[in-house]
Amino acid sequence: MYQKEEIINLWFKMWIYKKDLGMENIFSQNIKYIESYGVKYENLLEVKRWFHEWNKKNTEIGRAHV
Repeated sequence: MYQKEEIINLWFKMWIYKKDLGMENIFSQNIKYIESYGVKYENLLEVKRWFHEWNKKNTEIGRAHV
C-alpha cells in the first residue's frame, strides 16, 4: 500500500506526464470521482477514459496555440 504522499505524488506525476502511470494503485475499481463542477465518473474505467480524453484534448489545444 502506498503512503499518502506517494499516492499524491503519483497522481500529480500522471498529470505532468499526461499518462496513466498506475491509477489502479490509487483508485478502486468502483471509484466514484466527482469533478468540482459536478460531472461524475462511476468506475475506474470511466476515470481512465476521462483522464486520457482530457489530456489528449488539452495537448491538442496547447499545440494549436504554439
